[in-house]
Amino acid sequence: DTIDRVKARDFVMRCKNIDGAFGGVPGAESHAAYVFTGVGALKILGDVDLIDCDKLGEWLRQRQTIQGGFNGRPDKLADVCYSWWILSSCFMINRQELTRLAHNTGVGRRGSKLVHLRLHRQPHGLQHVVEPAVAVHCFVP
Repeated sequence: DTIDRVKARDFVMRCKNIDGAFGGVPGAESHAAYVFTGVGALKILGDVDLIDCDKLGEWLRQRQTIQGGFNGRPDKLADVCYSWWILSSCFMINRQELTRLAHNTGVGRRGSKLVHLRLHRQPHGLQHVVEPAVAVHCFVP
C-alpha cells in the first residue's frame, strides 16, 4: 500500500464538523460534495462506523428544499448536481429513507428514478451496478 490509511482516515475525520457533515479541509464549512467524498473515503477504508449516521443523515435530510431539489449547504439554492452527492451519501450510510424522494413526491421523482435505477439488466444476464462509494460502474453476475 502506498497510501497511509490511518493518516487518510484521520484527515477525513478532522474535516468532520459539529453538524456531522464534512468540509473540504479541517475547519471548512460543511458541503454536500465533501460529505460525498468524506463518506466515500471512509467507506472505502472500512471506517464508515466512525460517522454519526443519525446526525449526518439529519444534515443530509435538511439539504432537500421545499421545491424537492437539493442544495449543497444551508441557505443556498437547489442544483441538480447535489442529487447525486446527497442521495449517494444517504445510501452509503443507510439513510436513504430520510429524503422525500423515497416517497416519490413532487420534483424529486425524476431524481429518485435516477438513483433507484442503480441496478438494471444487461446483456448476458449481468447486472450493472453504480456503487455510490466509488462512483464507478461494476458488473456482477
